[in-house]
Amino acid sequence: MKKRSRPKLPKRYVERVREWERNAAYYDAHRREILRDYKGKFVAVWNSQVIDSDSNKLVLTKRVQERIGKQPAFFTEVTAKPKVYRFPSISLLHRGLP
Repeated sequence: MKKRSRPKLPKRYVERVREWERNAAYYDAHRREILRDYKGKFVAVWNSQVIDSDSNKLVLTKRVQERIGKQPAFFTEVTAKPKVYRFPSISLLHRGLP
């Protein structure tokens, strides 16, 4: 059986994923402080810092997008017990890239 090759992702996409991962890693590394300051709210992490928060995730998302555009910010709800979210694989997301 022939082995399927993996599609090569555009460089800009790979860079965005890596930046998102850095922002997520910042959240994980600073979770205690963020939990203390933002418990029960949604936060946006960009450039390895919390840049905004709100109790309404849609309001937060809109405000952050107005501020930084389509940059790969990390959004999450700050809770004592982390939530697990499921989302499509990168290959499925890649299909929708402009």
